[in-house]
Amino acid sequence: MLRIVVGLAGALLALSACTGDATPTDGGGSLATTAASGDGASSAPAPGSSDSAVEEAIGPIASAEPTQTEAPGSIGSRDLPTADVGAPVAIEPGVKFQVERLRDVRIEAEGPGEVAGPGVIARIRVTNDSASSVDLDGVAVNLDFGEDPGVPSFGPQTRPFEGALAPGRSASAEYAFLKLDGAGSDIVMRIEYNNSENVVVVRS
Repeated sequence: MLRIVVGLAGALLALSACTGDATPTDGGGSLATTAASGDGASSAPAPGSSDSAVEEAIGPIASAEPTQTEAPGSIGSRDLPTADVGAPVAIEPGVKFQVERLRDVRIEAEGPGEVAGPGVIARIRVTNDSASSVDLDGVAVNLDFGEDPGVPSFGPQTRPFEGALAPGRSASAEYAFLKLDGAGSDIVMRIEYNNSENVVVVRS
């Protein structure tokens, strides 16, 4: 009887030992899982780490903002002291413009889009006392009725400057402007020349 009990106890001990060798411990499994998680966390970059690295290498990244630049070749203009009708004004040394007279007329509608109505014709003279020819094609004339611009007429009532004016010569031209309803009564003329930044201003 004693021999049977001892044999049974030995069998139980052997079975317990086999079962312990075959089952992995929680500690081993936890270490393996931790190691795998650690490897994955170290390989994934932290959010924003790329931008931080670039800023450290080249400095802060500035956002692109639109900038305004001046038009190439553009120049400013300067009004000369206001003159009266009949007074010659030198726009450049040796080159003088003179508004000889202003007369009220009825502007005739000649071309498409033109409107007939009351207006003014300005007679202008230019004198060239310089040593070079003056390109009259570069002359521009504007007329305002108070704060309201006159409408230039391109019909036969307008005879603009054209061609080249030789030294020692003078030339005259006439420019017609339509006065719109409600426009002011004061007349202000501006004469420009493309070789000068100065503007001749005449008030009537």
